[in-house]
Amino acid sequence: VHRLAYVQKDSHRDTNRTDMGRSTRRSPPDRKAKRAPVPTPSPKKTKKTKKKDSPSQSLRDSPRLRERERDKPTSAITRHHHRSSPTPVLSAAYLSKSKSKNDLVRRLRAVVEALSDDDVEPDSADYPGLAGLAAALVEERHLEHRDKEVRLHTVLACMEIFYLYAPDPPWDAHEILSVFRQTVRQLANLAHCTSPSRPNFHHYFRLLEQLSAVKIGVVLVELWRTCDSGEDELAGSGAEAGRGCKEKEGGVSDGEGSDDGQVKSEEALECLRDLVRTILRSVRVDHPPEVSEHAEGAVSACLEEFDSTVPIPVLDEVLLPIAAGPVVYVTNPKAVEAAARAAERAKKGKNAKGKSSDKKGKGKGKDNEEGEMPPMQIQQTNQSYVVAASVIRRTEARISSPVAALLNGLLNGEHAVTERTEIMGADAVNATPTSAAESGKPRGDEIAAPSSGADVYSVIYELHRVSPPILTTVIGTLSSSLQSPSTPLRLRVSKLLGRLFYSPQSNIATQFRPCFREWLRRSNDVDGGIRGAVVKCLSSMLANKGTERELIKEAGDTLGIMIRMDPSLDVRLLGVHNVCDLAHNEKRLMARTQLGPMSGGGSAVQSALAKVSGDVGGRGAPPASYGANSNGAKTEVSSSSTSDISPSLPVVSASLLRSVGNRVSSKNKTERRDAVTGLAQIYYRHYVAEKLRDVQAGGDDASIEVVMDTLRKGCGLDADADENEKNATKYPKGLPKSKEGKRSRGAVGASGGPKSSSVDDPDMTDPDLKYGWIPRLIFESACFTDTVDPEMRNRVVQIVDDVLLGTSSSPSKSKPSKSKKNELTATARAVGQAIIVHLLKREEGADCDGLGHHYHYPVNGKSGSGASAGKSNAYKWMCTLLAQRASLQGALGKYIEARGRAKQLDEGSEEALTAEAEATEQLEVVASLTTPPLTSGADLPSILHSLHTARDRHIFRLLSTISAPVHSPSARIRAFDELPKRTKSLGDATSSWVKSLARRCAMGHFVNAEIVTHSILLAQECFQEGDVCSAVSFLECVKMAVTLFPTLGGTREGFATLVELFGECRNEGLSAKVRDAVARTGMVTLLSRILASAAPARAASVADTERQKSASKSPSSSSSKDKERSSPTAAMLEPALQSQLLRLCTRDGTPEQARHAVLTLAALAGPSVGAVAVGSSTSSSSSIPELQAAGGGGAGEEWRSFDAEMDSLLRALTSPSRLTIGGGGKNRVVSVLTALAALAEVAPRTFGGSRGGERAVRLAMEGILLGRAGNGDDEEEEEGDGSEEEDENDDGSGSEDEDESDSGRSPKQSRRRQSQSKRKSSKKSGSRKPTAVSAATADMSNLSPACERACAAVELLVSHIRSATSYAIKAKLAEQKRRAKEVQMTKQQPNRKGEKGRRGRSSTGEGGTGASDRLELEVKQPTHQHIASVFFTLVQIIRDAGLPPSARDRKEFGSSSGGSSRAAAANDRAALRRCCAVNLLRLCDPALQLEGRYLSYGAWHVLASIFLDPARSVRSAAMEELSLMLTGSGKYRSATSASFAPNLRFLAYAALCPDGDDSRAVHSSAN
Repeated sequence: VHRLAYVQKDSHRDTNRTDMGRSTRRSPPDRKAKRAPVPTPSPKKTKKTKKKDSPSQSLRDSPRLRERERDKPTSAITRHHHRSSPTPVLSAAYLSKSKSKNDLVRRLRAVVEALSDDDVEPDSADYPGLAGLAAALVEERHLEHRDKEVRLHTVLACMEIFYLYAPDPPWDAHEILSVFRQTVRQLANLAHCTSPSRPNFHHYFRLLEQLSAVKIGVVLVELWRTCDSGEDELAGSGAEAGRGCKEKEGGVSDGEGSDDGQVKSEEALECLRDLVRTILRSVRVDHPPEVSEHAEGAVSACLEEFDSTVPIPVLDEVLLPIAAGPVVYVTNPKAVEAAARAAERAKKGKNAKGKSSDKKGKGKGKDNEEGEMPPMQIQQTNQSYVVAASVIRRTEARISSPVAALLNGLLNGEHAVTERTEIMGADAVNATPTSAAESGKPRGDEIAAPSSGADVYSVIYELHRVSPPILTTVIGTLSSSLQSPSTPLRLRVSKLLGRLFYSPQSNIATQFRPCFREWLRRSNDVDGGIRGAVVKCLSSMLANKGTERELIKEAGDTLGIMIRMDPSLDVRLLGVHNVCDLAHNEKRLMARTQLGPMSGGGSAVQSALAKVSGDVGGRGAPPASYGANSNGAKTEVSSSSTSDISPSLPVVSASLLRSVGNRVSSKNKTERRDAVTGLAQIYYRHYVAEKLRDVQAGGDDASIEVVMDTLRKGCGLDADADENEKNATKYPKGLPKSKEGKRSRGAVGASGGPKSSSVDDPDMTDPDLKYGWIPRLIFESACFTDTVDPEMRNRVVQIVDDVLLGTSSSPSKSKPSKSKKNELTATARAVGQAIIVHLLKREEGADCDGLGHHYHYPVNGKSGSGASAGKSNAYKWMCTLLAQRASLQGALGKYIEARGRAKQLDEGSEEALTAEAEATEQLEVVASLTTPPLTSGADLPSILHSLHTARDRHIFRLLSTISAPVHSPSARIRAFDELPKRTKSLGDATSSWVKSLARRCAMGHFVNAEIVTHSILLAQECFQEGDVCSAVSFLECVKMAVTLFPTLGGTREGFATLVELFGECRNEGLSAKVRDAVARTGMVTLLSRILASAAPARAASVADTERQKSASKSPSSSSSKDKERSSPTAAMLEPALQSQLLRLCTRDGTPEQARHAVLTLAALAGPSVGAVAVGSSTSSSSSIPELQAAGGGGAGEEWRSFDAEMDSLLRALTSPSRLTIGGGGKNRVVSVLTALAALAEVAPRTFGGSRGGERAVRLAMEGILLGRAGNGDDEEEEEGDGSEEEDENDDGSGSEDEDESDSGRSPKQSRRRQSQSKRKSSKKSGSRKPTAVSAATADMSNLSPACERACAAVELLVSHIRSATSYAIKAKLAEQKRRAKEVQMTKQQPNRKGEKGRRGRSSTGEGGTGASDRLELEVKQPTHQHIASVFFTLVQIIRDAGLPPSARDRKEFGSSSGGSSRAAAANDRAALRRCCAVNLLRLCDPALQLEGRYLSYGAWHVLASIFLDPARSVRSAAMEELSLMLTGSGKYRSATSASFAPNLRFLAYAALCPDGDDSRAVHSSAN
């Protein structure tokens, strides 16, 4: 009552006063003005009008309030009743007359209603008891009543008293603190009262509304200020939190104060702290938005009342919700309900599985009652964080300096700060586990308590989202700790700064560039954990800062260095994984960065940040970026301003991807596996899928224009060649477009390729520079063999099969399925394969198919021996990888056949035991070609025995299916699915090994029959459209596949299309430009190579078909005409094809084309069983001689037909007009000698037993190498006078220019016409220079004619010796086996002579090795003197540094047209040394056993010198050939090679193979 003396008269009221702050220390304002909203005064209104227009009017429409309004006439007291009643409501006596608790509550309600009347004025005659009422309300019997309703309405009445007596309340300090303490307790109930329908919600809301609108909380601020004398105040620092009131002289006050003492300032500050804490923590996300608005207003009013000094405890209560983060985890109500239901079911003994079907159907919609349990915790927006963030942004100008001082004090460990705050400082955090700020995870409780571990790091991180300007001085203090000797401190600071730098809501890294660079130096920190944290932050920075080019460039460079050079494996692996993930999701990250930092949407974090950045109370507002101007106000970025944002850069640069590729060569197995896997997935997603988008959109019938355009862009074909071929004459009218319906065409695919970015950094945007090198790295990874790292080998195989070009789409759909993104059509995969093969060959330059076949490959019309040669071995490794699969398929097929034969024999018999041994030996060969067991403790012999003795026949049927290269993708999938199930009973180790075997053996999606067929068809269509370069690109893929898997090109459709395309290329009706393009790209040579590889497989396929047809017919129904018609020659060797092949051999073919033509003719003209077996990868040139020597291959009639064809070809090649050094064109003898070398390989009996073969050998040895005869005419004259007649016959059979009418001409007329045709042919082929095709000249160009003749002669001599010797050895072995079999059969049945005779006749007739045929199998062997002379000549040429023995040829060496004479001579000599070295090694084949007899000690030393030859090409060729010899592959693969080991001297030559000429030598694959 004594405190009411401050009341002034009405004339002293200030109508502009709107709150209880100390800024206007005047008398209470006008009532109507005081009721105006905050912060802007409004015109005078009545109280009812204010309630009607209040935004919280809807909150007052609760059932309790409506009930109170109905009872108002009886319960409320009007102003007239106040004056006339002896006991007015607004008096202490009115409350004292209460008879019960309910009556007291009713009276308090009446008091609250009366105090809310607009006409109530303090110190007026109308309300004499108001002062007494105010004093009664703060009495303990009301304010601390045991009933909560009494306490609640007492506080409500006190709030109205505060409002009436503003700015000075009618109580002393102790009473004010008591009122606020009870107010805090009542406001705490708002936390669990979240809906207006809850009891007393409108009362709690009214308390909060009064605190916000009237700013009642500033009374505590004023009380804290007035209780202090000001002597101990620390100006402007905000570091001093509690300042006590000065005690009166001689008086001491306790915690609650005393009668003669003052209240301490700590009490007022504690009460204010409790008020702020309660308001912030009572707000919930389920509250109406008005609650958050009033909470923000109430707290902001208190903070704005302070000057520059804000007490630390108050700052703590504002910063603690910020430290908790925008998201909290709360208990999931659905999980609680589900757990309760589960407990109830368990209690009743009911099992969910035992319920009836109808009950299951009813319970499906009840929160997964019988399914998985929902998560126990769910994310929820932390509304306290939202309100606190809004308060900070609203009062940023007032609290910025105090907060910065607080944070700096915590970071520096200032004792004056750390002892007064509940936020843990740097020293305290370092002694505790990882905080929430470092882990990046929200806290687990719903509201962060002061003891929940809030630290300075979490506060700093969250403040950068709320108000970055506050951290201006904090970042520098934080960065100074990066060089601290304390590892935990450096770790926490590095993590925090990294999160600040990569945060999408800030640009701290740009503003504080020195601090950022200092942080980057932590990449060299001694602690691995700190370096790992830096890697994570750098990865996140690349993902979030796509628009800041300099920043991401520095981050990418640092991350690349760490991936390559960091000493810790865990750090490098972390970098590899993060970079691969970023690159894989690059497009999504770029889109997100372009849209803005809050474009994620949907998560609780984004929702909370959107509320912070936008209107705090608004719901459903669109996310917006925010900043801060100089005044600290919010600055939103509208969507219209996003067009001014710089374009987002790609996330990962090419240099960073190459850093990942560098780890493929790591010594750690896991690191290189993960690196190559991630790069392969990136390559498919961002390169292959993008390049083939248009082709994929068109399906299998995509337009050929789209295919050609995609291929030319992907391969980067020369623009000039492109223009020339586009302008060239299209397919000639005289030639029909054959096979038009092979591959139907549809509309051109929609152009949906990515638009070029405006960013001009090729390292970031050029896809060829960024991803084009990945296939090379993948195939080079095949250098890790099964012995070194079988898991890496398996991973590479899987990548090549299923990742590099995706998988095949569903065969039932013409267009790809949208359900699987990695599915590509066969056409798209064929185009992708052509792009990859072209890039690999372009990087390599020199070419090798993995079987020892070297050949010339021009790159964009230039030789592969230029600067691009030898850059990579990727193409060789690709061929090696596929060749291993081909060998595995052949070995597996042989094992299955041997096992089948063994099972057909009687168990325990000698034949059965022998067959079992052979099958077991074949299974061991299979095991040597596949991966070893990867299961720990597995024993390979036990696995092989378990598989071999398995009784499930379906296992071997599945393996037999995938052992054929032509199996379908569905057969592969079926084998992968069923083999693990079938072999599960054999044990885990066996099942795992068989699964790996199937993976290695089955054809993947990179090379299979479907892709090869589509490539052939696409090549034909491209050629018909005039695009020769694109056709050659497809044919290169076909050649690669068919060389390794001949059966892929031996299909009926594929081979027929190849024959048609070959005829179209050779057609004379082509335009000059097309002919020039065909000659420049070597298309005819390429097709001849493919036909030579596919012809044996096609012959075997036709033979199998014919045998099946003949087996289905009865022997009596088959006639001799049917047998003659069923031969492969009659079926496949069409007259047009035969004519073209003969012309290549004898007239206008290059040496390589002539060789291929001979091989094709031999394969198609041989007996039906003389072709290569399906699945075999042996060379076609050795199949027919092996069968001839073994006595197999059908009846003698078929062999005589084959010998007649070969003899006719031999006579044509060895005619005097062709077998001359200077005849038949510029250097036609080179092609003739090359064709004869091929003929000697495929038909040694024909070549060795004819005079033409002897003349060819004599010309090669004496006429060319020794120079004793100028040409072959002298030898022809010595043979006799019949040479002219023989030449005439040869012309008739070997030239297509002479038709049937030529038979009536005289020999002179025929010869004259032949000369004319030769001159025409010479003119036509004058633009193409013949090049000797051998290992010696595979990468040589511009050789002189003398060098080419010498190389061709060496090839012929060596081929003749090898084929004749090998034929004799195999014939001898076959004869021994035949005799041993006859002896064995004689011993088994000695008394059954008749049956023996029949058996002998049967074997003679079926095997073709009867007495009448044995003389035909004999071949004339080279003499001892001839073989010795060849050895000596080759050694002499190597010793003479490549100079031929012939003096004539020595003069011509270096006479090529290109380059200086000295350089040309050196090139010629290197080519000849290479040819002699390679062929000398071939003569030392272990199967021939010639080196021991003909190679002297000096010759061994000369042979060793080739591995140290100054020419790199010579060393490389010698090493390649030596590797083929030691491994028994290529030309050294034969039926008898496995019986002989190479001489140990050759193994010693391997010590000479290491080459320091280049860091990436061409022959590294051979090593």
